[in-house]
Amino acid sequence: MNKDVSFEEIINELEKITTQLESGSMVLEDAVNAYTNGIKLKELADTKLKDAYLRLQSVKENENLTKFRSGIVSLWENLQSSSIEGFKNGSAANDIEKLLEEFKQDYIKLYQLTLESEKKD
Repeated sequence: MNKDVSFEEIINELEKITTQLESGSMVLEDAVNAYTNGIKLKELADTKLKDAYLRLQSVKENENLTKFRSGIVSLWENLQSSSIEGFKNGSAANDIEKLLEEFKQDYIKLYQLTLESEKKD
């Protein structure tokens, strides 16, 4: 069968084959051919389902990556604005070390939350 056929068409064809085989009216050679065709259709349906699942997973992973990236951008913007304030106040060196450590911890938390979100989905 053509690989461009839809999943629904495959299911319809499998239902026809099943009905024919269950009727018991087919000669042996036709029944074997129908069964063989059914196996091929089942494999094609499995491939189509797997492809659809992988496409959906890819979309979900892209969404999680986008959320993670936007979180990182927010963290980085906070770090930058805090650093500027530290320079203005004259306490830049100590504040920057502290802010970098906070950024690192926030980054780790955000990454862990992203992983947990992926596991739930």
